[in-house]
This record gives sequence, C-alpha cells and structure tokens, in this order.
Amino acid sequence: MKLLQLFLTMLVIALADSNRCQFGELLYKGYPFTPFPLKRTIVFETPFEEKPAFMYAIKMLDLNYAENTRAAVELKNLTNQEFTLEMKTVHDTQMYGMGVTWMACPSV
Repeated sequence: MKLLQLFLTMLVIALADSNRCQFGELLYKGYPFTPFPLKRTIVFETPFEEKPAFMYAIKMLDLNYAENTRAAVELKNLTNQEFTLEMKTVHDTQMYGMGVTWMACPSV
C-alpha cells in the first residue's frame, strides 16, 4: 500500500511540474566586441502541455556613451518546448552587453 502511495505522490508531482511557471535569464557581456544581433534558443526544463503565455524584459544594457541608446528584444519563436529571442541594436548604437529576464506560464 505504501508503495502505491509513493507512486501516486510521484505521479502528482510530475503532473504538477509540467503545469508550473518557468523563468530564467539571458545575459551576454562581450566588451569590447559588439556581437549584436544575437539569437538564442532556450529549451524549457519541462515541456508545457500547450504553448505557454510568455513575457520578457530587458534587465541590463552595456552601451557606448557616445551614441544614442537604442536596443530591442524580439520573440522569434515560441512552442510548448522552446523559444527563441533575438537581441539587437538599432542604427549606430554600440552595445557590448544585454541582459533579458523571461517567464513562461501555462495558458489559462
């Protein structure tokens, strides 16, 4: 009986794991080089049952003070298993680093 309880407990934990939010951070520091635009694909730790709700925000910028500050992040691909973000600059901006935080949650 205790073995059955243990199995059912593990099953509930595994099911709950695929229905929780996942979050993380992309961070690139490359001074004195400017490698942007830069695409990164992240695979979710546990795949979602369907395409998740997704949000992201710029956390950090490392820029040359002599040019205008123009940077962008774009979600290029989102599936239940992975996503791709593109970090880029605009026009003459010299960017040496960027940090992006992200969170994906099961769709309601």
